[in-house]
Amino acid sequence: MRNLFLLLLLANLGFAAWYFWVREPPVVTRTIRDPEVPSIALASEPAPLVDSTEASTVPPRVEETAESPPIFPVVRCFGIGPFSDMDSVEAARTILRNAGFDALRRAENGEVWLGHWIFLDNVTNQGQADTLSEALADGGIEDSYFDPTGVDGDVLSLGLFREFNRAETIRILALELGFEPVMVQRTRPGTVYWADVTLANADTLDLTPFQSPGRIVRLEQRQCDSR
Repeated sequence: MRNLFLLLLLANLGFAAWYFWVREPPVVTRTIRDPEVPSIALASEPAPLVDSTEASTVPPRVEETAESPPIFPVVRCFGIGPFSDMDSVEAARTILRNAGFDALRRAENGEVWLGHWIFLDNVTNQGQADTLSEALADGGIEDSYFDPTGVDGDVLSLGLFREFNRAETIRILALELGFEPVMVQRTRPGTVYWADVTLANADTLDLTPFQSPGRIVRLEQRQCDSR
């Protein structure tokens, strides 16, 4: 009986020694649901969803947007002309006013337009001029003029015309008679007038009402008045 007791005691002591010193301790694991374990999202995986009760405690993100810069109208300033007299520029201002544009009158020194001048060059003496004038008159051009002392040089003038159509008719007639007429714009130094108008953004301006027959009215861009 005593021997049996000793055997049981030795067995218990051996088990205790194995349990505390020899056996490997168990590994404690936690699940992803454990609140003490932070969740991790890989770059290739979607981030974990946030519970609605938790989301209510997170302040909303405020998007920062830059304030849009103010938009200023783009204006363009033009001068319409030049006009050779006050009546012409005032008539142009009236046309602009009726179209909804307020135009200012501006005067400056320049070249006053006189008309379309047609002439034959290389006419050197009165005898040559008389012969040419007779041939022109027979063909229907009767108003030729020669001035050997004039500033225009050795030319025989066939006329100065304000209307282009009239000037072109004379030029073509001289060509048909076998001559080589020259047509240029005739001007003189003097005061010219402009109608200055300001256009905004997509405004368009029709120059047709300013045109006298054959007369080209220029539209020149200029610096806007700073006032």
